[in-house]
Amino acid sequence: MMSHTILQQRLWRWHFWAGLLSLPLALVLAVSGGIYLFKPQYERWHEQRLQHHLPAVHTLPISNDVLLESLRQRYPDAHLKQFTLARSGDRSVEFELLISGEIHKFWLDRFTGELLDSQLKQQQFMQWIKRLHGELTLGNNGSYIVELMAQWMIVLIITGLALHLSRQKVAAHGNWVLAIQRAFLPALHPGTKLFWRRLHSALGMWLSLFLLLLLISGLPWTQVWGSGFQQLQTAMGWDGPGQEWFVTLQSQPPETRPTLNSNELWSLRSNSDDEFPPISVPAAQGMTLDQIVSNIAPMQLPSPVIVFPPKGENGVWTVRSMTPNRPQRVTLHYDRWNGAHIATIRFDDYHPVKRLVSYGIALHEGALFGWPNQLLGLLTVLGLIGLVISGVKMWWQRKPPHQLGAPVLLPGKLPATVWCVAVVMGLLLPLFAVSAIAVLLLDRIGLLFHKSSSEITSINETE
Repeated sequence: MMSHTILQQRLWRWHFWAGLLSLPLALVLAVSGGIYLFKPQYERWHEQRLQHHLPAVHTLPISNDVLLESLRQRYPDAHLKQFTLARSGDRSVEFELLISGEIHKFWLDRFTGELLDSQLKQQQFMQWIKRLHGELTLGNNGSYIVELMAQWMIVLIITGLALHLSRQKVAAHGNWVLAIQRAFLPALHPGTKLFWRRLHSALGMWLSLFLLLLLISGLPWTQVWGSGFQQLQTAMGWDGPGQEWFVTLQSQPPETRPTLNSNELWSLRSNSDDEFPPISVPAAQGMTLDQIVSNIAPMQLPSPVIVFPPKGENGVWTVRSMTPNRPQRVTLHYDRWNGAHIATIRFDDYHPVKRLVSYGIALHEGALFGWPNQLLGLLTVLGLIGLVISGVKMWWQRKPPHQLGAPVLLPGKLPATVWCVAVVMGLLLPLFAVSAIAVLLLDRIGLLFHKSSSEITSINETE
């Protein structure tokens, strides 16, 4: 019984420290993540707001190359970063240009050429929300903080589940069925002393699984864990055809175009490449944006579809479906000189581990199974805010005046299984491990200081 009490007290102590460290940031992540869930709807609203005042037209749309040239006349030093195809019914098209080291986004009327709006990419509302959610708008340093707090939140959830289930098991006299029932469906009586604790515990039980999925699926984006996981993928051969953003494909030089052999350029060729016919329009000066667009438009790739221009003298044209549902994304590469189809990369071309990560990211972004995924994400976000509020409320009610109110550390040994779990979690969550050691050291120093102060007080009282 004593070992059980010690275990409960240690779990409660670690739950306290994890909450103290991570709950303030959890509120920021919950609000920013909840807003970012609705990025597709926001972007559609922004585009419709730009177009609502435009008069009806009965002419053909202006060439994309002409629109691009009009921007280059305004900004002679600009370089095309990417072009987003217009969706069905859209009046505007979107260009991204690199100007003086900064990326600018431009929306132009396809029929009149009118500049509807322009923004610095990093100043866009959803880009700012993304940076707040991923790095607290502090760059890499902020990313380390978010990663650290996310790992502490994982510890917070696990210790909270262990505490609550253990408490309910004792209350149910060892009956696990009754304990789980009490854990998920507690008797809530507003105004009573136990209301906030029961509400906090019930919210944690209902949300814990999805919160853990969100936290774990976000780890591949992080600095330390993400880079380590990428190195593991590369070492184990799990990274499939490679990153579409950094392909090393090269177009065949113009003088060798008649003998182009794309298999020498890229080893990945899908069995169903007939779905994506090669661009057949020859161009002495290379393929134009319009030629690329006219050939991919009939494919009806999932929106948004983005065209990336060739990089370098013999780079390739890249067309990528950037649909939020990542498993549906498709990437195509075309020779810059004659438009020959070089490669197609689909979701099925990746290693199962990478596909699993993509599923997790799509779930994290609320895009895996449409609006129900967004609704589930929103409910989780609201529940997390409720957890933060109820946790702070309990702490404020229970802590002594002018004290932090950390649970007392009872002397005694923990079971070996607990240490094994702690070691495994430390290996899987490296930033948590390093910070946990620092917390333990500070905790021990605090205990020694408190003990010495108590001894001095006792001596003074004796004298």
